[in-house]
Amino acid sequence: MPMNRTVDIVARQQALLDFLPVKDGGDPGCSPARLKAWVAQQDIPVSYKTIQRDLEELLAQALVVCDEQGGGRRWWRVRGVQRSQPMSSHEAFLHVLVNQRLRHWLPASLYQSLQPAMLEAEKTLGRPDLQRERSWFQKVQSAQALLPPPVIEPALMQTIISALLDEHWLLACYKKRDQAVQEAKRLMPLGIAEVDSIYYLIARYDGYDNDCHLRIDRFITVDELDEPFSYPREFDLKDYLAGGAFRYVHGEPIVLKLRIETYASQHLIDQPLSDDMVIREDGAGAQLLTATVSDDSRLFWWLLAMGENVTVLEPVSLRERLLVTLQAMMGNYRQAGTGLEAAP
Repeated sequence: MPMNRTVDIVARQQALLDFLPVKDGGDPGCSPARLKAWVAQQDIPVSYKTIQRDLEELLAQALVVCDEQGGGRRWWRVRGVQRSQPMSSHEAFLHVLVNQRLRHWLPASLYQSLQPAMLEAEKTLGRPDLQRERSWFQKVQSAQALLPPPVIEPALMQTIISALLDEHWLLACYKKRDQAVQEAKRLMPLGIAEVDSIYYLIARYDGYDNDCHLRIDRFITVDELDEPFSYPREFDLKDYLAGGAFRYVHGEPIVLKLRIETYASQHLIDQPLSDDMVIREDGAGAQLLTATVSDDSRLFWWLLAMGENVTVLEPVSLRERLLVTLQAMMGNYRQAGTGLEAAP
């Protein structure tokens, strides 16, 4: 009998369904002794406790029924329950994709309801004739960024997702950027956004009308309250994100002019700084870039990251701010270099 791999669980539970008599078919049902005898006859040993867990799962799916007789349970298969029509390879592929890529986004109740289909999908893609489809998941992977994503406790994430789905208040204890821990406060969850592999809860504090975003990995405790709220009709998560909510500083629009090395500008062809960005040759082996952008922190740090590959021509105020930062960096490195030279 199959053991505990996902594919094997489906096969084992199907074998168990095939063994159980049909309810109202005249059979007195499977007693514990009868089930234990059946388990002992299987090719691969499986504990009776495992079969009991299988029966409880099948009972939750309304595929079997049980009755207490003489101090022990007796089990039957529900009439009409049999092997369903085989899942197509396309359906199986989508279910496995959801299981691997989206499971952390799904409410626990919805994910649990999809479990039978997920298990059937794993079994389907385990067939020898579908190895090409199965291999797709090894051919498409995500590379880790420089900074690994913060760790979020799954139970905490599920509490937030559940409250968001049910539109219930949250009672949350949050650690701010300065590491100070707030006392527990009531939050109205409005949405979840992923920004650079960091998950944020967009919410409103009880008694306030302004929207804020809180890093989910900074929550210390989160409890879903059995208190519904009226989801604000004027709030739209897409509009909230489009409005620049995740710019660290809301800057004024400026016309940015850069001298940029040709090879360093290639990535801007696919990801332009703005809709009106223009790049032209400067006649000296580099390029001149003009774009209307927001003068915020992300622009500042991007320019620093480009290093010697860019030179800010305008506005002068931005160039001067960069110069102050670069001079401070030079001072730090010179100080570190002097210390190293003096070390034995």
